[in-house]
Amino acid sequence: MHDGSIKTLAAVVDFYAGQGNSNPYLDPEIRKIHLSPQDRRDLVEFLNALTGDLPPNSGPPAK
Repeated sequence: MHDGSIKTLAAVVDFYAGQGNSNPYLDPEIRKIHLSPQDRRDLVEFLNALTGDLPPNSGPPAK
């Protein structure tokens, strides 16, 4: 998670699959997604497959 409050990718998927935190600023268009346990495992595996080294010219321009 962006602030370190959730330690694993699987836990982040579970968090968002459970609609995240209810708060007064939550967009009413946010809808619950229904993911089976296998769907969640598949999503985590897919996201893990996206990891790797960044190309040398990526990121903000040098100062």
